[in-house]
Amino acid sequence: MAKNPTILVATDLSARCDRAIDRAMVIAESQSARLLIVHVIEKGELGKDLAYEQDLKAEIARDFPSATVAVEIIVGRGSVPKEIAEIAEREKCSLIVTGVARMNSLRDFILGTLVSALVRQSAIPVLIVKKRPLRPYQKMLAATDFSSCSLHALRVAADQFPELPIQLEHAFQVPYGGILKSDQVAKDTRAEVNRDMKSFLKEIGDEDGLLDRLETHIAYGQITSVVSERLSASGTDLFVIGTHGKSGFAHASIGSIAADLMSWVPVDTLVVRETR
Repeated sequence: MAKNPTILVATDLSARCDRAIDRAMVIAESQSARLLIVHVIEKGELGKDLAYEQDLKAEIARDFPSATVAVEIIVGRGSVPKEIAEIAEREKCSLIVTGVARMNSLRDFILGTLVSALVRQSAIPVLIVKKRPLRPYQKMLAATDFSSCSLHALRVAADQFPELPIQLEHAFQVPYGGILKSDQVAKDTRAEVNRDMKSFLKEIGDEDGLLDRLETHIAYGQITSVVSERLSASGTDLFVIGTHGKSGFAHASIGSIAADLMSWVPVDTLVVRETR
């Protein structure tokens, strides 16, 4: 992690963004980071003048009278995800923090097209905050399909939160499991997956001590159900997923698996895009 990093938190000034701002502040304080609070005036509001922009900055600043980190407020104009991604790139941010749109159902956890577009457009990791930050994160769960994408996500997450233990989860299914009932097929499949996990751990290496922080898990089943069970059993409060993995963790439209995980996973979710 860079010394004195910069963290960007996006806000639409609604109450639902308070959790994201509070979490960003907790992270910034733990990392001695500079905190950028960004609000974007959308295309339909571009007629609002400089005085309005100054009023917005003053309104946001009133919420941080005693911040213990450097706080800067930026008001952008234009497409929300595009402007956030460009500001984060320009300011060399290490992390983008955002909230959820609404809390009416598990499917509403995803911030609609804005977060989807932000994840697609930004090479910088995006943290989607869902829970009120009562304390710093305690434990991280990272999903892996043994791809370079999931390895990249693991490394980025480990660097972003160097104090956290990490559970590394892989879900597998038996080929033609509904047709072939042989126990030997299941055993052979698990043995192959175990070999793949060992190869993946070897690829990680141990120059940075990452292996010492890992607890590996291999489970039979759909990735969504496996992750759900692990989260419930472990008390994990941060979930990590990479995009552009072998299993379609994400593609141009984020992908069905990643979209499902991002939408219903009840804990804060760090999405890391692998750039090619």
